[in-house]
Amino acid sequence: MRNGFGVSERSNGMKYEGEWLNNKRHGYGCTVFPDSTKEEGKYKNNVLVRGIRKQTFLFITFYFSTNCPKPSM
Repeated sequence: MRNGFGVSERSNGMKYEGEWLNNKRHGYGCTVFPDSTKEEGKYKNNVLVRGIRKQTFLFITFYFSTNCPKPSM
């Protein structure tokens, strides 16, 4: 079981480097997906709860934040 800091590299190209708790991404870390999308920030129980998700298309980089205010209705 993973606890503390570590690196996981999967055969599909996904890579996570950061903190683990009970075999889940938990704490600060960075995930790079096979399509070059990158998530970086704070994870809780395998879910990015605060941070940035970057995706690059033809030299254009888009940033997505997980801590944006929700629109009021």
